[in-house]
Amino acid sequence: MAAKRRPAKPKDPLRSAQIKAIHAMKRELALPDDSYRAVISRHSEGRTESSADLTNAERADVLAYLRGLGAGRVAARASGRTHSAKVYRLVTPVPAEAARAGDRPLAQTPHARKIRAMWLSLFHLGEVSEPSEDALAAFVERQTRVDGRGIEALQWLSAEQSRLVIEALRAWGDRCGWHAPDSRKDGGMAAKRALLKAIWKALAAIGAVTIEHEWALDGWLQGRVSPHKTAVDLLTSAKLDQAAEQLGQWLRTAMAKRDIEAPLSAHLRERAAK
Repeated sequence: MAAKRRPAKPKDPLRSAQIKAIHAMKRELALPDDSYRAVISRHSEGRTESSADLTNAERADVLAYLRGLGAGRVAARASGRTHSAKVYRLVTPVPAEAARAGDRPLAQTPHARKIRAMWLSLFHLGEVSEPSEDALAAFVERQTRVDGRGIEALQWLSAEQSRLVIEALRAWGDRCGWHAPDSRKDGGMAAKRALLKAIWKALAAIGAVTIEHEWALDGWLQGRVSPHKTAVDLLTSAKLDQAAEQLGQWLRTAMAKRDIEAPLSAHLRERAAK
């Protein structure tokens, strides 16, 4: 007598559509596998590196993050057996820095993630020209150098060495107008808000925007990261990240048009001294 087959689990059309969209965005952005897995891990708080194992809400956050890397959004209908769900594909040019981590494996300790987040924030501020993990590792090596040799990978940093690197990055941020408060109390929300305001001021400093006031930034956010009237202080963490990506891209493009090389703060100091 033939064994009875177990009834198949009902398919979730939304899950399938989200996974398909995430994979399409990964291809469009040319994300290296290591970078892609790091994105998935970050949005699952380290639980998994596979989009299939994310919750629907986590996959939605990943989609929002990938769109924040410069993606244009066009709704496409993906049909399932019971109903359809919207998926999105990229239609705008993909920025070269989207695959910014490079080939070096990403360290995933809390200190390493904080260091990397601060490094990428300085990239958005026009201070760092090369956002890759190799460039960050070179910076870390210089900061931890003792007797001519430093730590060459974030994975090998001790807690004390991590603290020194974080303080060096925070001091750099202070010099260019990004005053990043301690993130332990609010998960980095205040630092992310301060970053948007600092990028906006940098855009004003080089003449890319004419109004430096924060209300002008709030006005810019509408239609970019929210269809409704909003403000920096009202954005979620994912929306703050998305806005930083877009503003950072704008600033780097404006710098290139004006033949300004990173670090931007050095250029502004030289200009002020003339």
